[in-house]
Amino acid sequence: MGLTKYAEDLNKSQAKSILYALAFLGLPLLGLVIYLAFFTPDDEYLLKELVIREAIIIQMDNSEKPWIRVSVPGLENQPDLWIEASQDFYNAHRLQDWVGVRLGKYDKFAAKKQDGKKYRRFEFQVWGVEEIYNSLADAQADNPVQRYNTPGKVVGKEVKDHRSYLILDLEGKRAKTVVEKSFYDRAQIGDTVRAQFESVGEFTRFLGVVNTI
Repeated sequence: MGLTKYAEDLNKSQAKSILYALAFLGLPLLGLVIYLAFFTPDDEYLLKELVIREAIIIQMDNSEKPWIRVSVPGLENQPDLWIEASQDFYNAHRLQDWVGVRLGKYDKFAAKKQDGKKYRRFEFQVWGVEEIYNSLADAQADNPVQRYNTPGKVVGKEVKDHRSYLILDLEGKRAKTVVEKSFYDRAQIGDTVRAQFESVGEFTRFLGVVNTI
């Protein structure tokens, strides 16, 4: 995916920083090996959302692989929107060309194993380019966006931090969603509500519930 180049560059930078620090302190290289093997967290990314957008090519790098970097209106604060393209796509495009992209929004976690258990720590959210297309129209055609409703059963209710939540059973899976206080008061355990979903291509996410019973 498009986060690959970003993650590779970030990990290389972190390793270099550790190496310089150990060298400055006079620690042996073995210390670096032990640190990287047992203490350095691995990056994990959890996909939260997919969107189809128009983007402009702002950088091209064919030194090792055909990489393309784009800028997406509204996401100018995301400087690492790289994707490895096919050689044919790379050859067919130039800087400042407008193209279509499928973007993924990810939660980034630092993960490590300790005492036989795996721990994850949330760090931040980041966007990555999943696919690149010749045009926005091509991207939209390949990734149709649909919204639909399915029945969900209320199996729990919760108020936390002045927010009202319903806990739903959606075909055997649990989901918790924020609802309006008036809807929360009307909903009873065992009620059936309409759960909303959105699909982009093959990716589907739960949006919440329709506020009617």
